[in-house]
Amino acid sequence: MRKKFILIFIMMFLTSIVVAQDYKLEVSTIPEDKIFEPGKIIQLKIIIYDSNNNPVQNDVSLILKDIREDIIKEITIKSNTFQEIQLPENILAGEGEIIITYKNVEIKESFRISKSKLIDVKIEGEELILTNIGNTIYDKEIYITIGSTTGSKNPNLNLGESVSYRLVAPEGVYNIKVMDENKKVLFTKGEVKLTGTGQVIAAVDKGASGRSGITGGISPDEGADEAFLSYTKNSKFIYVFMLTIFGAMILLAIERRYRKKSK
Repeated sequence: MRKKFILIFIMMFLTSIVVAQDYKLEVSTIPEDKIFEPGKIIQLKIIIYDSNNNPVQNDVSLILKDIREDIIKEITIKSNTFQEIQLPENILAGEGEIIITYKNVEIKESFRISKSKLIDVKIEGEELILTNIGNTIYDKEIYITIGSTTGSKNPNLNLGESVSYRLVAPEGVYNIKVMDENKKVLFTKGEVKLTGTGQVIAAVDKGASGRSGITGGISPDEGADEAFLSYTKNSKFIYVFMLTIFGAMILLAIERRYRKKSK
C-alpha cells in the first residue's frame, strides 16, 4: 500500500512538471513584415500562454542572429508588452533569426535586414578617402567635383573597405563636392588647398597605375568619366596641330622663294 502511494505521488509530481512546462509562445513585431533596417529601432512583443491559454507575465530570453548566425543582440525582455530594440548599424543584409526561450520552450522566427549602401567621405590633406560603412557592397557610381570640374568614379567596396583618390589641380584653393549616382550630396568641403600638377584636374586612384582626368567642367548629366579629356592630352593635340601649320607655312615660304629665283 505504501508503495502505491509513493508511485501515485511520483506520477502526480511528474504530471505537474509536464503541465508547468506546457507553454505556448508567439512573436509580434513592428514593422509587421519583419523587414528591418540596420541602425533603426524595432518593436517586439513575446506573448506567453500557459496550458489553460492564459497570458503569462514573465521574463523571456531573446537572441537575434544575423545571416552568418552571429549573435547581434542577446537580452531579456518582459512578455506581453512591446519592447523597443535598437539594431546595430553594421548588421549584415539578408535573412536573420529571432530565438525566444522561456523555461524549456523555444521558438524561432526569421526576419530580413534590408540593404543599406552607405559610404563615409573625408579629406586628409590632398586625399579623398571613401569607406564603405554600410551592410553590403558599395558599387554606386559617384561624382567628384573639384572647383567647377566634375568627373565620375566607380568604387567597388566590400564591407569596411576603403579607397583613396589624390586630388590634383593647378595650385590653388578649391571647393570639393561628392555626390552619388542619384545626385545626393554625400560630402562638401570648401577651401581645400591643392599644390598643383600643371593644368591637369583629376582624382587619381592611388591603387591604379593610370590617371583618370576630370577636366572640362562637364556636369554629371553630360557624360561619365570617359567623356572627360585631360588638359594634357588636349594640349598635345593642339601642339601637334600648331607644329603642322607652322611646318606648312615654312614649306610655302621656301616654295615661293624657289619660284622667285627660277624667274
